[in-house]
Amino acid sequence: MAVAAALLGFPLHQCGQRKRLLGYRISGAGGGAGADGGGFPSFLPKEVHKIKDPCARTLAQRIQRLPVQVGFSESCIMSSCVTPKVRVDANPVVLLHCFDSSCLEWRSAYPLLENDGLEAWAIDILGWGFSDLEKLPPCNVASKRYHLYQLWKSHIKRPMTLVGPSLGAAVAIDFAVNFPEAVDKLVLINPNVYMSRTGFTRIPRLMAYAMASLLKSIPVRWYAKVLTFDGISLSRILDWTNVGRLHCLLPWWEDATVNFMLSGGYNVSGQIKKVKPKVLLICSEDDKIVNIKFAERLKNELPNATMRVLPDCGHMPHIEKPNVIAKLIADFARSTSTCEERPVSYFVNDVASPAVSSYKQHQMDIDGGVGAAEESSRQVQVRFVTKLKPPYKAPPTSIAIPSNLTRFGLSVLVNNLLEAANEDWISEPFDFLMDGELVRMSLEEFLLAKGISAEKVLEIEYIKAVAPRREEDPSLHDDWVSAVDGSNDRYILTGCYDGFGRIWGAPGVCTHVLDGHSGPVTSVCNLKSKAESVIDQIVATASKDRTVRLWKFGAEKSLNQPKKVRAFKILRGHNAAVQSIAADPMGDMVCSGSWDCTINLWNTSASDSEGNIVSVKKRKKDGEDEEPQLEGEALSTLVGHTQCVSSVVWPQHEIIYSSSWDHSIRRWNVETGKDTLSMFCGKVINCLDIGGENSSLIAAGGSDPILRIWDPRKPGTLSPIFQFSSHNSWISSCKWHSKSWLHLASASYDGKVMLWDLRTAWPLAVIDSHKDKVMCADWWKNDSVVSGGVDSKLCISSGIPVQ
Repeated sequence: MAVAAALLGFPLHQCGQRKRLLGYRISGAGGGAGADGGGFPSFLPKEVHKIKDPCARTLAQRIQRLPVQVGFSESCIMSSCVTPKVRVDANPVVLLHCFDSSCLEWRSAYPLLENDGLEAWAIDILGWGFSDLEKLPPCNVASKRYHLYQLWKSHIKRPMTLVGPSLGAAVAIDFAVNFPEAVDKLVLINPNVYMSRTGFTRIPRLMAYAMASLLKSIPVRWYAKVLTFDGISLSRILDWTNVGRLHCLLPWWEDATVNFMLSGGYNVSGQIKKVKPKVLLICSEDDKIVNIKFAERLKNELPNATMRVLPDCGHMPHIEKPNVIAKLIADFARSTSTCEERPVSYFVNDVASPAVSSYKQHQMDIDGGVGAAEESSRQVQVRFVTKLKPPYKAPPTSIAIPSNLTRFGLSVLVNNLLEAANEDWISEPFDFLMDGELVRMSLEEFLLAKGISAEKVLEIEYIKAVAPRREEDPSLHDDWVSAVDGSNDRYILTGCYDGFGRIWGAPGVCTHVLDGHSGPVTSVCNLKSKAESVIDQIVATASKDRTVRLWKFGAEKSLNQPKKVRAFKILRGHNAAVQSIAADPMGDMVCSGSWDCTINLWNTSASDSEGNIVSVKKRKKDGEDEEPQLEGEALSTLVGHTQCVSSVVWPQHEIIYSSSWDHSIRRWNVETGKDTLSMFCGKVINCLDIGGENSSLIAAGGSDPILRIWDPRKPGTLSPIFQFSSHNSWISSCKWHSKSWLHLASASYDGKVMLWDLRTAWPLAVIDSHKDKVMCADWWKNDSVVSGGVDSKLCISSGIPVQ
């Protein structure tokens, strides 16, 4: 057992030829979750269904395989990892794992990092984890290093904060020295960097296979968990054992492990002094596998390092104390100052308040010096309140917390309070309100900025954080996705530069193709149905072919292939491309804005009396009768804009809003045809929407990165009441949430969709699903954002709890 424990605690190393395993093949070389009944990727061993840990199950469902092209393999290696839900402007955090482990190590800490707004990646090192190694590549140190570099170069592409626990610290040091351009900072957790097992290169291959078989066994893995963790139940040890050995059940694991053992493995002691990035060392006082003295030695050898010591914690603090580790990583990743020379400090718990103990930082000098007094944070008394219903209600008592806590720390604290009252509680990200404003800085900074006294008990309201919980599979088009409407919960309507409109009943499921336009579709909209049934849904599309078309279809649930639909009415009258359309609240009329600088109003009735019949008789196609098409003429035309009418909105029966490239926003009286409001902002305006309080606020974006919001009810309406400026290119679309006065989404040519709340100037979430310009976006089902772009994809970000 001592030998087995040493194998688990220290590096073994490397891979080469593998035995042929006939008749066993794992499907699902790429993609994400959902291939089997449990929502797990199809390439995971079936034993994943036996795992009980909810955090492990959730993270396992998000594991993907990304293609990584390497020179030492004939084809791409489908490499397993967990990718971030959203991309942010700041450098990402990339999480490695221990020896012979997988990204599931980060099951508890990963969601906390993500909830704190970091872009986090959990990567499986080549030869371990769940990558496809059927054509076994070499897995020596050089191959692992080059594979990680190619993954970074292909998919991450920015300098990263690289986090390595145990042997992963050696992997991180080796990578940082060889590819310094890829690493901004290093976090090394209980680093195992001085022990190498080069002697294993001399053992017979048969003995190496016997050792690998022992390493895979449940008793050895169990024993390793006992060494690693203190004070956990036997049932949890068994469950965590199953998590830790899940990757060992892949058919190529044994061959990869044997060859890694025989290759010699990592020996980075000669590279330590060459490490250039800033380094944070995190060490556990009670680590039974790597003695803390090695960490102290490493700190002295590294040119630019600080060290934190965790009391009452074993070898894997990112599993034992994920809240503490997540906060240390997040604070370090965001820090901008260089490391200062100071004694080793402890990260200790506040014994007076168990709920606060996971994240209260109190620095103590080992020798009892003055460092503790200078770095400790003052306390404030707070009471957490919420309008959420049970089980989201925390105890109403006041508690003392450090004043330097940010939203992340407050969220962890509330989750701890809720977990104390409910053993089955699953962590949920929260946002926090004080005096009607979202807290987006530390409590101390917020109180100073708002002039709020810290001497009284502070009442802090918590709400669910508005951010996507998952990304659905994209719906692929044949050209740019230029328009989207998500106003009907039963389907999504899109317009495309290939000239077709499409109806999507679910992500990736196209039920109807709207066939008839001879130019790109530029705008789409749903018409309100007067019937409660799903039969005869009516939608409208606009195109560069200068027409608006009306379509009728039944929203069938199951179609083997998309059904082609022909327009029942063609509306002609514009002299140039039609750029935007909108329907009146009753669905009786539509209006259209065009490059001819006019707005036309049309009747949507299918009655023969409302238009000229193109074909009186029904035409036959493929043996089926087709409905006759009607041609409609504009009922009236609104004239006033001097350039392209880029967007129209029809929020009330008697009022239409429009925006234009002539820098103006106008409000029109439908009955008189006169504009009752004209606002000029000095910029080309691409998009417009009406919402907010009493549906009275105007949101618009255009030829700069600023999303502007006006309140025309107030005097001085030429000045926006809000300006959001986190995009870095033109804004192409903006949409208010239909159920909230406070929330809206924006899309930009910078490739990002952002979610906003009027109570803060920073975006709530940045959705980075597209690889090119985003051309359109909308809300769907109240909890999803749908967007289309130049990458020809309709992307769906779901699980957004807007209240």
